[in-house]
Amino acid sequence: MIISASGIRDVFEPEAASGFFFRLGQAIGEDLGGAIALGRDSRPNGQTLASALLDGLAASGISPRNAGLCTVPVMAHAVRIGYASTAMMVTASHNPPEWNGLKIYSGDGMIIGEGELRDLVERALEGTSRPQAFTGDRIHAEDPSLLGSYVKDMLDLAKMIGAMGCQSKVIVDAGNGPSALTVPRILQGIGCRVEVLNPDLDGYFRRPIEPLPENLVQLRQAVPDSGADLGVGFDCDGDRAVLVAEDGQVLREDDTLALAVDFYLSISAQDVVVNRATSLLLDHICLSHGVRVIRAGVGERIVAEKMVEVGSEIGGEGSNGGIMMPSFSLARDGALALVLILAFLRREGVGLSELVRGYPRFHLSRAKLKCSPDRVGQVLQRVMGVAESLGIVEVADDIRVSGEGWWALVRPSRTEPIIRVLSEAASEEEAESRMRLLVGAVQENI
Repeated sequence: MIISASGIRDVFEPEAASGFFFRLGQAIGEDLGGAIALGRDSRPNGQTLASALLDGLAASGISPRNAGLCTVPVMAHAVRIGYASTAMMVTASHNPPEWNGLKIYSGDGMIIGEGELRDLVERALEGTSRPQAFTGDRIHAEDPSLLGSYVKDMLDLAKMIGAMGCQSKVIVDAGNGPSALTVPRILQGIGCRVEVLNPDLDGYFRRPIEPLPENLVQLRQAVPDSGADLGVGFDCDGDRAVLVAEDGQVLREDDTLALAVDFYLSISAQDVVVNRATSLLLDHICLSHGVRVIRAGVGERIVAEKMVEVGSEIGGEGSNGGIMMPSFSLARDGALALVLILAFLRREGVGLSELVRGYPRFHLSRAKLKCSPDRVGQVLQRVMGVAESLGIVEVADDIRVSGEGWWALVRPSRTEPIIRVLSEAASEEEAESRMRLLVGAVQENI
């Protein structure tokens, strides 16, 4: 089981895992108390795991609220509006369908810390209790009001920033995830014409969950074929959004964040917080608005903590295509990014590809290598020498090396047993060269 600041994830066999999730629900109810809400994404075993959690919460004396199928941004927003003091989501985000897990948002609106999560998980693993005659398909009444509140608040925001009346034609690839329940409603409320690909929430995924260019083939074809103004692809929990321009070009995830931030700063110029894996394009945009870009570590909670610390109202993780606005929620939100970008397009009166052409282009090379978690520390230690020979090194739980107009990052994933290597520079050759050098150093030591 992977336990991190992003929650827990594993390949759970539903019946075997039901006891663990029941005890985890008990521990959460006993420790966190108050009004607790639970949602889930559309993975095949999500209903079973959610039922076990709800039974465990009830066994602790809590009367949980079951939001049913929804996105992570919906659950995080629930805390911000006072619907719940703790919001939980059964999801494994962009991981393959056989994976599942849990994210917990506490009263401050942030995903809970890794230490607190580990304590809850350890208690659940050590216990033996389980619900009597648990069948894994117990029916818990669902409260659909939370989806409506999220959509309404997003439309209120859209009105404030000038997105209302946008008549763009948008094709949404929901990826058979619960963004199908929120994003089309938001877009239609703004005034857009909407088509939805992969809307079914039956646990069967018609494309790989992660919205990478190679997984968005249907969307890339549908946008130019139908004359749409843009397309957007979501992952299974709705925190990331990848854009497709009117010509079928898939934009980088960093472009989603860059466009949203650029528009927001034109309304309210203030410092921006992003993670260490976000494109230098954000530096360019912040410089043009006369504000600072502040880089935090990789991870939603780490970025959120830094935003609260410095009082920033806009930021996110470019590598994930999700925007964060503390006034709305402290979670990455792909739908929020999309609304900001539609307001930008409406104001400028140009197509998405033209808007993006106005930015300098940076090239990103990346690779991922399988690595057992118990080898990560040793691998990073031995990669350090190569990194130090390249430029200025910053070390956290990863290694970032940078110079004038470039950076590279060697980062263990918190959600999969892999190490990611990223390299960005003004030229493709330069980015690729550093990436290959660091990949070689990782491979030698795995």
